[in-house]
Amino acid sequence: MTLENGIAELEKAKPQAGAEPFAPDAASAWRFVNQYDAVTPLEAANIQFNNSDEYTNTTYLTHQHLDVSLNIHAGSYNAIAADLNGVTLMLRQLTPSWTSVNDIIVTEPSIIGQEVADTVVSIPLSDVTPTSELPEGHFYFLFARFKSTDGNVYKVSTFPIEIELDSDADGIANTIDTDDDNDGVADAFDDLPLDSVYGVLGDFDGDQDVDRKDISHFVRMLRNPSLHREAFDFNGDGKVHQSDVSYLRHYCTRTRCRE
Repeated sequence: MTLENGIAELEKAKPQAGAEPFAPDAASAWRFVNQYDAVTPLEAANIQFNNSDEYTNTTYLTHQHLDVSLNIHAGSYNAIAADLNGVTLMLRQLTPSWTSVNDIIVTEPSIIGQEVADTVVSIPLSDVTPTSELPEGHFYFLFARFKSTDGNVYKVSTFPIEIELDSDADGIANTIDTDDDNDGVADAFDDLPLDSVYGVLGDFDGDQDVDRKDISHFVRMLRNPSLHREAFDFNGDGKVHQSDVSYLRHYCTRTRCRE
């Protein structure tokens, strides 16, 4: 509280009409200010993650958002300035030498003008390269900042942030998922591990073996180009067509392709 504010408060407390005149002096005002500040201490400007450990101990998935909860205080008698569009949140890809490679930047302008703000800012991860596919030593760094009307910029950061692909959107990262395409065929036996329609190569009826039924299925499937896969070019001529049918027999898992 300033001296001027202290005097103004004293003026409000002066006696009613008919009482002796009241003339607050500087000493009285300062005593009032000091007494007020002892009861209501000033708050320093700061920005914090609501739970920093959550962001470094969670594996985020590329079909989701990274929701970041922030606690912001612009400092007593100050407000969040518009300079950085409220608060700026940045997911940054860094090299081992801390050189920036790529940034995803999101802002939250709705908190401009507030002294205190608890806000959640979301970063879309759909275009983010999974951590396991980054060049060796690269990592993701989470960084937030805002400017107070006191003229200073305040920052908070944490790292590393783990982000992984989840091809079948089952909530399990591919790095630990045993069936990345959720087709019922374990990746260890899946010839097309990222194809949710087909698993074992040549198994077109989904029973995880290859027999005459699969040859019949393949013949019918040839009429629908949308069901063709490059892997179905069994004779290796660069096309998927009728001539591949006879070569499919080489994939039979039963004697003479019996059912």
